[in-house]
Amino acid sequence: MPDEVDRLYSLPLDEFTRERNELAKRLGDPEIRKLKKPSVAAWAVNQLARRREVDVRRLLRAGEQLEAAQGEAVRGGDQRAFATARGDERDAIRRLRNGAAELLREGRHPATDATLERVARTLNAGAATEAGRAALREGRLTEELEPQGFDALAAFAGTIPERRGSRAKGAEAKRPTDAERRRARKAREEADAARATADEAKAQLEAAERTLREAEREVEKARRDASRAADRAERVEARARDAAV
Repeated sequence: MPDEVDRLYSLPLDEFTRERNELAKRLGDPEIRKLKKPSVAAWAVNQLARRREVDVRRLLRAGEQLEAAQGEAVRGGDQRAFATARGDERDAIRRLRNGAAELLREGRHPATDATLERVARTLNAGAATEAGRAALREGRLTEELEPQGFDALAAFAGTIPERRGSRAKGAEAKRPTDAERRRARKAREEADAARATADEAKAQLEAAERTLREAEREVEKARRDASRAADRAERVEARARDAAV
C-alpha cells in the first residue's frame, strides 16, 4: 500500500482526488479517502522531490550543514561556516524555485511569484530540521511548511551572538532584537524573491535567444533553398529556350 499511496503524490494534481478515491475503493480502506489533496505549492515541492532529486539532495545536505554551523556560531565558533552553508542553501533553493516554475507550467498551473515564494518558503522551512528534511525527501506534503524559530535567527546571520566576553569591533556583541530579526528575515525573503525573479528572467531571455537563433537558421535555410530554386528555374528556362530555337 505505501507504494500505491506514494504514487498519488506523483500524479498531476487534478487527478489526485479521483485516483485517491479509486484506490480507497479498490483496497477497501476508507482511511485512504481521507488523504488531503495537496495545495499547488505543496504539489510542486512533491514533484521536485521526484524529478529534481539531485537538487533536493543538495538542499538537504546544505540544511544539515547549516543546522550544525548554526549551533557552532551561537556557541561562538567560526561564523564563516555558517555563511557558507547559508549561501549553499540559498543557491539550492534558487535552483529548485526555478525548477518548480518549470514543473508548474508543465502541469498547467500558473507559476506566479506568490506560488513560487510559497514553494521557496516550504523548502527553506523543511531544510531547517531533521523532520522537515524527511518530509521533503518523502514528497508527500499536502500543505506548505512554515519556518520555525531557527530560521528567524538564521536570517540575521550578521549578528549571531559571539562567545560571552568577546568583543565585536571593539564593542560588546549583542543579540538581535525581534524587530531586527523580522526586518532581516523580510529583507532576506525580498532578496531571494528578487534573485529568483532575475534567474527566471534570465532563463526566459536565454529561451528567447535560442528561439531567435533557430528562427535565423530557418530564415537562412529558406534563403538558400529559394536561391537554389531560382537557379534551377533559370536553367530550366534556358534549356526551354534552347529547345525552342
